[in-house]
Amino acid sequence: MNKNFKKSLFVFVLLALAGASVLGWAKYKTSITKAVINPVVTDSVAPYKIDTSKVALLKRAYSKLNLNKKEFLIAGIIGAKNGADSTDRLTNADYVFSRKGTSFYFKLGATESFNANGFYLYVDHGMKRVLLSKEKQIASDFLMPELSSILNTVAEEGFKLNSTVNGENHRISLTNPYHLSCKEYSVTFNKLTLKPNRLFIRLSNPQEPEDGSKDNVIDFRIRLSSAISNIQKYTTQNIVIKGNKSWSLGPAFRSYELMNTL
Repeated sequence: MNKNFKKSLFVFVLLALAGASVLGWAKYKTSITKAVINPVVTDSVAPYKIDTSKVALLKRAYSKLNLNKKEFLIAGIIGAKNGADSTDRLTNADYVFSRKGTSFYFKLGATESFNANGFYLYVDHGMKRVLLSKEKQIASDFLMPELSSILNTVAEEGFKLNSTVNGENHRISLTNPYHLSCKEYSVTFNKLTLKPNRLFIRLSNPQEPEDGSKDNVIDFRIRLSSAISNIQKYTTQNIVIKGNKSWSLGPAFRSYELMNTL
C-alpha cells in the first residue's frame, strides 16, 4: 500500500473513531464499537465527583467546532501515531477541510481530495498519482463527536476531569486510562471566545486496550476556522481535462499518472 495513503487512511480512521470525521468518512460508523467501563466503587473509596460547571463549559466550547454544518472551513496541523505500528505516523502534517453542500476539499500533507461537479479526485503529490472517479455521496448523518456521548456519562464511564488555564488558553481534559475505547479527550480553547484551537485524543488499541504503548493518538491543532468555505478556491484547480473521448491531466500535472475509474 502507498505509504502516504496508508497514513492518510490511519488518520481518517482515528478521526472517525474519535467522532471528528468531517466528510465522506461515515462508512467507518458501522465498525465503531462503543465500550463502556463502569468504575468500581467500594465502601472505602468515594466515587469521583465531576465538576458539572466545567462539563457545561466544555460543551459550550466544543459546540463552536461543529463539523457537520453544510458549510465550513478549518485548517491547521495534525500529528498522529499508530501505537501498533511505529512506521504509521504523521508529524506536523498540514490539513485543510473545506465543505459547501455536497462539495468538499480535503488536504493532508502531500495528498488532496476534491469532490465537486460530479467528480472525485484524489491526488498524491508524493507518488505523482491522480485518481479520478464519480463524485462521492456524503451521508446526511455525519458522525458527531464521540465527546458528546462521553459528556453525558462522564462519571458512569469512570472519567476524571482536569482543568488548567495557561494565558489565554483553557484546557479541559477527560481521562480514564482503563477505558476500552477512549482514554483521553482534551479540548483547548480561548478562555474569552471559547473558540477551540486544539483537540488531543488518545484511543485504546482494539486488540490490546490494556497496553498503553499501543494506544492511537491524534493531535489536532486548529489555526483557522470559518463558516465561509471558500470552496471555489480549492476545487477549481485545472488537474484533469475532459477531451472528446477521454480524460487527460492538466499542464501542471503532466508528469503524474492518471488512474480513471469512471
